[in-house]
Amino acid sequence: MTQDKDEILIESAMRVFRRRIFPMLFIGYFLNCLDRSNVSFAQLKMGADLGLSLAAYGLGAGLFFIGYAMSCVPSNLLLKKLGVRRWLAILIFGWGWSLA
Repeated sequence: MTQDKDEILIESAMRVFRRRIFPMLFIGYFLNCLDRSNVSFAQLKMGADLGLSLAAYGLGAGLFFIGYAMSCVPSNLLLKKLGVRRWLAILIFGWGWSLA
């Protein structure tokens, strides 16, 4: 009897994950890859237009990565404090605002 209830609970949780969480994770992952690849595509025209050497571009990309990595710890602390729903909404809004 307990095994049946556990199986029903697991199936319910998987159904919620497939319907609500997985599409949001997939879209977020896709947009993240698109955003990161834009940095490399920008070098093609930006290097020629601004006269940047590959070393200068590498330095800029490295600084971008360091800033990105350093923001992970405060982001995770705020995630614990504000909760997942609220923090994801803030991040998505801020990301969209920065792209506009």
